[in-house]
Amino acid sequence: MASKEDKALGSELPSIDSGELVEVCELFSPAHFYVHRVEDRGKVDQMMGEMRKAYGMSVDRRQLWLNPAEVELGMMVAARWGEEGWHRVKVIGFHPNKVEVVYVDFGSRGDVPRDRLCRLLPHFLETPPLAIAASLAVKPRPPATSWADTEATLRLHALVKPDAQVPFSAIVLEKSGRIVLGLQALSSGESVSEVLVKERLAE
Repeated sequence: MASKEDKALGSELPSIDSGELVEVCELFSPAHFYVHRVEDRGKVDQMMGEMRKAYGMSVDRRQLWLNPAEVELGMMVAARWGEEGWHRVKVIGFHPNKVEVVYVDFGSRGDVPRDRLCRLLPHFLETPPLAIAASLAVKPRPPATSWADTEATLRLHALVKPDAQVPFSAIVLEKSGRIVLGLQALSSGESVSEVLVKERLAE
């Protein structure tokens, strides 16, 4: 049964259409990365500002602290990124005294002490996650069978420059589950996937 949080955040999952401008905000491999729509930059900034205001240093958070025993898998909560700002996160795993979370507006992952989570105020559940999961339509080049420890991920990182807000034109190839994308550089018109194939880093 879907929780209230899942329903609120899943009712209108963000999507991309071909021709839209996107920028990579988190990269794990050519088969697993996250993008922001360029037109959502303002929404991302606004969300960070509202979270800072609701959970920041001047706020008495005692009423918002979550009892560690109440933390459940899939739960949407508020957590800090290191010593920096507050974010909306989803609990995706458990470790001794910590939980693994995904920062839903950026796609980043991290471990947070279980006693350092806060309840997510209801109005923060109204906006769908702003980071969109995507992959490229390429496969590891044999003999590699996975992207782990391949040069392709390092090269892709250099091409897309996560966090540098480098825009690409999106070519949507498939929308079931993780969106399969082509990323076309605005300056050269070159496809990122084609660069990886041409440089014999993928096929």
